[in-house]
This record gives sequence, C-alpha cells and structure tokens, in this order.
Amino acid sequence: MRACGKRLTGLFLILFFLFCLPVEAFSWEIVVDKENIPLSTGITYSAYRVRTGDRQHALSILTINLQDPYTLMETVLGGDNLYRGLERPSQAAQRKAAEGKRAVAAANGDFYSTCPPYLPIGLQIRGGEILISPQGFPAMGITSDRKVIFGYPLLEGRVTCGDRSYPLSHINRERGENMLILYTPAFGGSTQTNPYGTEVVLEGMDFPLRAGRIYK
Repeated sequence: MRACGKRLTGLFLILFFLFCLPVEAFSWEIVVDKENIPLSTGITYSAYRVRTGDRQHALSILTINLQDPYTLMETVLGGDNLYRGLERPSQAAQRKAAEGKRAVAAANGDFYSTCPPYLPIGLQIRGGEILISPQGFPAMGITSDRKVIFGYPLLEGRVTCGDRSYPLSHINRERGENMLILYTPAFGGSTQTNPYGTEVVLEGMDFPLRAGRIYK
C-alpha cells in the first residue's frame, strides 16, 4: 500500500510538471542535483534540473512517508486568518515551531485570488476544521488514518430556521447577491461584507466547525 502511494504521488507530480512545459519540452534531459537527502526520519529531498532546448526548469521533490510516527503534515493559514492572511511559508513555519516540533519543509499549497481579500481558491481543512469551502476545484487530502485522497469536494449544507430550510452557499467566502454565507473565527475579526445584506450572530455553537455534523 505504501509503495503504491509513492508511485501515485510521483506520477501525479510528473504529469503536472509535463502539462506545465511548452510543446518543445518533449525533448528534454534531466540533471540530478541532489537525490534522496534525508531531512527527517520520514522525509527525503531531491532536486533536479530539466533542460528543454534552450530552457531550464528547476524541480524539487519531497518524498514523505506518512506512516512515520514522527512526521506530520498540516495546513497553515497565513497570519492565522483567511482575510488578507499574507505570509511567507518560511514565516509560517517559524511561527508554528514549538518544543519538539520543527518544520523541515513548507510550500504554498493553493492558488489565491489576486484581488482583496486574497482568499484561497480551493478548499482548506485543518485538523478536521473547515476553514474555507470548495469551489469546484480538485483537492488533495490526508485522512485521520494517514491515507492520501484526491477528488473534487463539494459543499452540501443547509440552514434550518423553524419550518424553513435554506441551502448554504459557502463557508468563509465573499458574500454575493442572494448568497447565504457562514462565517467562522477563521475568517478574521470581521465578515468584511457590504451593508446590503442581513447578518445574524450565532452564539453557543460548538466550534471548530467540522464536516458531517449538525450544529444548533
């Protein structure tokens, strides 16, 4: 099972890299700079240069053994909030360091909107908490038993008030016309919305917000 996971990850990375190369890249040469350098008990680092004609591309690969008891992969919010949470991966890694815990690698894991409030385009879940809802883009996830999954996650949620029920449009995203958005503390200190909607403050909820649960 472990070996299959490594092959799948390697194949995914190679295919993604090939799709990013220009047409002439199908005549290419790989130069090994570093290979299988141990960063910790469960992580090795490799670096390659891919030459395609007169161009050269740098490729860095981390091989991660998720079954290693001393290895942990987790997502981090820039500045610990979604709204304008701009922070370099190196800064986030340093901020999350603690006694007995040190980041050996960090990378941007999503694409972001180029307009304020610069929200992530895809789904993000941290420790089981839904930080921001999906928008139809693919995502990679790691389950509680350390298995890797790929797919197109969808949000299915409803808000019920009395005998009326309304579909939930998003979690922690910008509010558009005729949208019902649920905001949590992960978004920031304010919803940052315009004055044309109605907002209700929910109290007594059992945070963090997790998938598959009913909250009253």
